[in-house]
Amino acid sequence: MPDPHELLLLRHSTGEHSTLGLLFWTSPERIWLAYTLEDPFTAVKIPGETRIPGMMRFKLRLRTWGGFHERYSSRYPDMHKGIIEVCDVPGFTDILIHIGNTAKDTRGCILLTDTQDQNVTLIGFGGSSARAYERVYPQIAAPLAAGLEVGLTVWDYA
Repeated sequence: MPDPHELLLLRHSTGEHSTLGLLFWTSPERIWLAYTLEDPFTAVKIPGETRIPGMMRFKLRLRTWGGFHERYSSRYPDMHKGIIEVCDVPGFTDILIHIGNTAKDTRGCILLTDTQDQNVTLIGFGGSSARAYERVYPQIAAPLAAGLEVGLTVWDYA
């Protein structure tokens, strides 16, 4: 049986300007959490404009310092325990899971959204991001705050 604290990010559409995905818990059964929006793939990393590599597993942690942590502590004082950070990404630093609606909001991070527009003829857009974050963040933060390991596997389907 898979670890109960494993997430799967399934990237299903890669466009010129953005990458669209689906975020799931994977155990005991696959449970959908939110849509995701990231920067596009580039063969050579462009800082702040390239998504993290796929087909890898990363550990997550709660980061309790930095601008996002400070802003989210003020915005969500009863919920926020630290900004979710994707750790040990080769060639990348400061990869966070946060609120945003377009690839301009990502800077390499993973955005949570409740809706998705296609990115084939459009640049890609995710709506109701704050609502998605407010729903998903506590589910991921709780095991991290309890000292449990939470993993994120990124799978490039497209």
